[in-house]
Amino acid sequence: MSLSENFTEDFLEEAAIEILQELGYEYVFAPDISCDGEYPERKDYREV
Repeated sequence: MSLSENFTEDFLEEAAIEILQELGYEYVFAPDISCDGEYPERKDYREV
C-alpha cells in the first residue's frame, strides 16, 4: 500500500485534533455541544 492509500479523511482529522490539543485547545465532540446536546453552547441551530 502506498502512503496515498493510507491517507484518509479520518487520518487527517485525528492528526489535526492531536496537534490542536498539543497547542492547548480542548477537543469537544460536536453533538455534545449542539443545541439539543448534553452541554449546549447555543439555543438553536440558527445561531452561528
